[in-house]
Amino acid sequence: MPPFNAAQVFHALEKRLESDKGRGIRYLTLYSQGIVGIDNFDIFYTYQGISSDGKYYIAAVLPINSSLLQDLALDQAGLEAMAEKYPEYITNMTELLRSEGGGVLTPSLEALDSMMMSLEILSD
Repeated sequence: MPPFNAAQVFHALEKRLESDKGRGIRYLTLYSQGIVGIDNFDIFYTYQGISSDGKYYIAAVLPINSSLLQDLALDQAGLEAMAEKYPEYITNMTELLRSEGGGVLTPSLEALDSMMMSLEILSD
């Protein structure tokens, strides 16, 4: 994956994708340098793959929203409360996204997956 100046907080809804144009993996994730909530502002869809001829690495980082997530605006007390149980919070949120298939995602995983599988590499 292209470098981020942050660490991966979670990943969910991983799926291998393959077509005659390439293959790779997609998932939802969030990167951060600190303690943050899993919300619609910070999560994203990513696809990491390789073209069918093996010549090109394909990386996509695209915004996505879930009906399961709230937009969090935490004050200092809320952030401190989250920090006390952060590993548990991340586990619970990851399990929620996985168990509910991400909820209603906008755009849908199907649309984003289809777009990634339709990419064509044009040679000179």
